[in-house]
Amino acid sequence: MSPWRREGGWLVGANVAQQALGVVVLLWLARNIAVDDWGRFALDAAVLGLVATFATARLNVLAVASSDAVWEGGLAQRVIAAMRTEAAAMLALGAAALVVLDRLELGPTLLVVGMAARHLAQQTRAVSERRGRFAPLARRETAALIGGHAAAIACVFAGRPELALYLREAVLGLALAALLLPSLQRAGLVPRAAWLLGPRRFLDLAAHNPAAWLDGILEQVFERVLVLVAGGVAGATGAGLFAQARGLAFRPHQLASPLTNRLSLGWLGRTPDAEERRRAVLTVARRAALPLGGVALVTALAAPAAVPWLLGEPWREAGRALAWMAGFAGGVTLLEFAKAALLVEGRVGDLARVRLAQLAGLGLGLASLAVLEPVAALGAALSMATLAAVGSAYRRLAS
Repeated sequence: MSPWRREGGWLVGANVAQQALGVVVLLWLARNIAVDDWGRFALDAAVLGLVATFATARLNVLAVASSDAVWEGGLAQRVIAAMRTEAAAMLALGAAALVVLDRLELGPTLLVVGMAARHLAQQTRAVSERRGRFAPLARRETAALIGGHAAAIACVFAGRPELALYLREAVLGLALAALLLPSLQRAGLVPRAAWLLGPRRFLDLAAHNPAAWLDGILEQVFERVLVLVAGGVAGATGAGLFAQARGLAFRPHQLASPLTNRLSLGWLGRTPDAEERRRAVLTVARRAALPLGGVALVTALAAPAAVPWLLGEPWREAGRALAWMAGFAGGVTLLEFAKAALLVEGRVGDLARVRLAQLAGLGLGLASLAVLEPVAALGAALSMATLAAVGSAYRRLAS
């Protein structure tokens, strides 16, 4: 068995275990945390995520896709220093946002710390992924996730359910950093590098990664704005319902994400022939289309009854919204796989066109606000946006 297949097996197996555990914990937390509290967390995460978006250049893509000669020729030290700079900037910008918005409270502060620590760990792990070493990452990521879930459950039992989601993010991020970063250092995968990079050198480095930087900004803005719109039209309750529905719709993709994101990015980055890359992506997409269509169909038919039965009656509207997100549930995996190929090829213009198609689909979908409840209408808009982006992405790849 090849090392990539063996290590990839660890990653896929750990991901399945993580998702199974996540579903069990979700069922319990959803019945013990009020919809409004879930919504307030979602709104805080959206605002802080929006602020943090502009502090990251997605350098993990550059780290994974770079050739060994370029990486070992000085790029590694600059990328590691830039990743640390991003985490520091996220802390500073997040704290400033909390002060400006008068949200300098325990929950949002925990969220800022967790987001920065998690970002640093997840970016730095790319130095292991570029070598195909996924097994140590998978074990440590699973341990960190268990710690985060345990903290949330303990918080509910302690009588503070409104803080449970914030605490989970903080413990998950800090545990991930504590478990991953020293192990990567001991393995000699993280080179000695400066702790911070100046603004000019950071921007110069980001300019080597324009496709991933632009796509990352547009993607994060898109996702965060949808949650904020849900909060704007339906308050914290609407934000909680939308965030829960979107999280459930994203679950099938999370099962496939090791293949469509982490493993595929490494393989595509080391396949020099552009035509071979495109043929492989189009072949996998054709084979995946039918089962993903089945995911969409099951989501549309089962969600309205299944969600309130599993999560409780307060989440009934989330079930209706999830049904309208069927296109997102079935399409996001195809979209991410196509984007990985476009990112590796550095096709900035094509990625921008995919995002424009996504926005056009969103605009058409928002017309459903005239006939649907606000949260369900946003779900329909998300589906139309995703399907429009999928169509655009594969047209670009096939051309």
